[in-house]
Amino acid sequence: MSKIVIIGAGIGGLIAAAELGKAGYEVSLYEKEKEDLLSYDWHDDVAPQIFKDLDLPLPDKEHYHPKSDWSFVIPKAKNILFVPIKGERDLSIHRRALSKYLVDKAKQYCSMFFDVKVDSLLIKDDKVQGVKVKGKNIKADLVIDSSGALSAFRASLPESSNIQQKPYPGDIFYAFRGFYERKDAKIEHKCKAYLKHLGEQGLSWSRHEIEGEVDILVGRIDKLDKKTLDNALNELKKDNPSMGDKLLHGGQICTIPVRYPLTKMVTDGYAAIGDAAFMTIPMLGSGIASSMFAGRLIAETIIKGGVEKQNLWNYQVRFMYKAGSRHMGVDALKRWLLRTPSEDLAFLFDKGIISQKEMEVSSSGGAVKLSFIDIFKKLVAGFPRIGLLLNLKKAVDRMQKAIVLGNDIPVEYDDKKIAVWQQKLWEFFHNQH
Repeated sequence: MSKIVIIGAGIGGLIAAAELGKAGYEVSLYEKEKEDLLSYDWHDDVAPQIFKDLDLPLPDKEHYHPKSDWSFVIPKAKNILFVPIKGERDLSIHRRALSKYLVDKAKQYCSMFFDVKVDSLLIKDDKVQGVKVKGKNIKADLVIDSSGALSAFRASLPESSNIQQKPYPGDIFYAFRGFYERKDAKIEHKCKAYLKHLGEQGLSWSRHEIEGEVDILVGRIDKLDKKTLDNALNELKKDNPSMGDKLLHGGQICTIPVRYPLTKMVTDGYAAIGDAAFMTIPMLGSGIASSMFAGRLIAETIIKGGVEKQNLWNYQVRFMYKAGSRHMGVDALKRWLLRTPSEDLAFLFDKGIISQKEMEVSSSGGAVKLSFIDIFKKLVAGFPRIGLLLNLKKAVDRMQKAIVLGNDIPVEYDDKKIAVWQQKLWEFFHNQH
């Protein structure tokens, strides 16, 4: 059996560790944080279906609650768009509790080392051959990188791997997350998302799902300086009288990828997973379900065909078909929303042209589709701004085109064909007008 090293106790890495260890592989996982400080001390959303798909029982009920309906706010819009959740609700699950739950399962089948930082990858002849830990070389047939969006290990890969080493401008969302004491005040909207908050590139939110707390997020694309954060927090306090001054927990700024998945996640001796492979939904940055699915997927791929890159490519193909191409579509729409002036977005929201349906689908990672009737209704509602409507129609068409491009991934590993596919995606996302 092959020897596998996993860097980082991310959600996907933990799933892969348990599955591969159970199948008889020699798996070692290294995590730089202490075990009791693993992950974030807050809740994030995940679809309960992923636990059913992976044959995992849900963690204890005390660690999660049903996700609430969202209300969306656009600068200069007269109305707030209320979006009720239809069908099975996502769960808002405590990240640290979920990580502990997955760690306890993985420990049964693999070696886990906490408070141990991996120094670097071992690379020879453009092939990853293991890792260096505390100055010691540890050989491995495969290294799975679960170390996050700003992975230093991905950044150290040889250029011949054709794997994107560092995020591009616009790829990373810097988000402050803090949980404030809740004051006794009327709460009209339980969860409120401020798109392009204060006209800036990003969003903020206020959530009142946990008794006694107000969950506050302020996130901006590429950077979040103190002045921007302080200004946003002051405005959120004005708009949310329930938000007290006392910070109960949280208060960190985290990095979240908000873009389409890596177009190449595997090379000789290396595979990226989770945030290290940009597996989040680009609209809101949720990535737990995608990472859990990817953990099962890479384990199945290895067990079936081994750790050579030609076989590992099947992991990426299957991920793209299941989730990645849809995320590409959401990314295309997100980029249009960020480029569009707030006045234009306000018009589209106030006229109901961007409606509950579009926001519910896109924020959950789905693809917006417009039927002839949908288009006709929107034309009637927005006739005075026909040019803006045409731009919206183009954005939806681009969303569909992004999905088609994602699904056009070469089925078999071929460096030249993969490079051509990558170039098409680069031109689509980075040569926009």
